[in-house]
Amino acid sequence: MPTTAISRREFSASITAGNMAGGQQRRPNLVFVFSDQQSYDMLGSSGNRQIVTPELDAFARESVRFRHCVANSPLCTPYRGLLLSGQHPLKNGALENDVRMLPGGGKYFGEVLRDAGYRTGYIGKWHLYGGNRVRPIPAGEYRYGFDGTFLSNNRTVVFDENRAYYWDQQG
Repeated sequence: MPTTAISRREFSASITAGNMAGGQQRRPNLVFVFSDQQSYDMLGSSGNRQIVTPELDAFARESVRFRHCVANSPLCTPYRGLLLSGQHPLKNGALENDVRMLPGGGKYFGEVLRDAGYRTGYIGKWHLYGGNRVRPIPAGEYRYGFDGTFLSNNRTVVFDENRAYYWDQQG
């Protein structure tokens, strides 16, 4: 399947509508990959011939790629808050790293997917719970709709085998 470029509005409409097949709604499986501090042109699939990214290039060929994305902040928490809420940090509350994003500020990304019948999960850095990073993120409103598998690593950016881990449901 060739890469498809769509707008956020087109994507949102397709998720909530679903596809009709034999009277049942069928929705595509979705995997979103967000990377911190990576510019658009740092992938082979974006035309960069100096960077070799064969797995990501293959993934991109079979994916939907957004044709217009803007980072409002170079910091992890405000940017992640923007991606998951669709709101500026002044609206969602995630103004700087380790400041909790406000719940109930609208339909956040995970909540929209959950409410459309998707099972949601999250793996990776979170930084939207605020404060102490050395703890799991409890189930509920501060996961903003990601209720399935939820593994977060908020503690370190050093990923050697002795310090790299994820918090799961049991801690």
